[in-house]
Amino acid sequence: MRADRHEALLDFLLEAVADEGTTPFPANVLAGMRRVVRCEAVSYREWSPQELLESSLAADDPASILPAWRAYPQVRQDDPLAGGAPDGSPLPNREWLGRALAISDFISDREFRRRGLYAEVCKPLGVRAVMKVFLPTGEATGASLVFDTTRTRFTETDRLTLQRLVPHLGQLRRNALARRTYPALIDSTAAARIKLLRLTPRERVVLPGLRQARRPPGRSPHTPSPGVSTS
Repeated sequence: MRADRHEALLDFLLEAVADEGTTPFPANVLAGMRRVVRCEAVSYREWSPQELLESSLAADDPASILPAWRAYPQVRQDDPLAGGAPDGSPLPNREWLGRALAISDFISDREFRRRGLYAEVCKPLGVRAVMKVFLPTGEATGASLVFDTTRTRFTETDRLTLQRLVPHLGQLRRNALARRTYPALIDSTAAARIKLLRLTPRERVVLPGLRQARRPPGRSPHTPSPGVSTS
């Protein structure tokens, strides 16, 4: 890896780790990725079978890209990396997870330019090659990073650099989701404490009795539940 690419990679990781937001890949983080994997635009999307959950984009002029993207649902069948599995699931093919893949891995450039995806979405934006990576998410959702370039194709260095990043990208996503759920956990704990403080003196006396009543007959409070080892 060339020194300038290596420096861009380190800068991206430092900036991404420093971001404390709850969005996995906000535009400012994606902008750093553009310098690592040389491209005109990079986007992040996460979705469930029911809805789009996250969407962010980094490009010189994002506003000019969005109108062209609106045509994508009509030409989605032309995308060999659309993100759906062969069994009809809207979630990614498991064989694609964690791999840097280009459309040119599946169809020739000539075939790509014959399709509606190129005519309706890529050509108006000057995009000549597309590379994607689908992140492992635990199968409940799909998540992808999409790279567009006006060059004829991505280089092998682009692909290898992205592949090297994949474990870090997965961790960055998990970190953002953890920051999102942690405040909710704190809030729920605080709410439970407030409810406890609001109990009357009589309710505080009755509550332990209710817990005792729910215990199976003959079991001591100190008797472990079946299947629970005390060793």
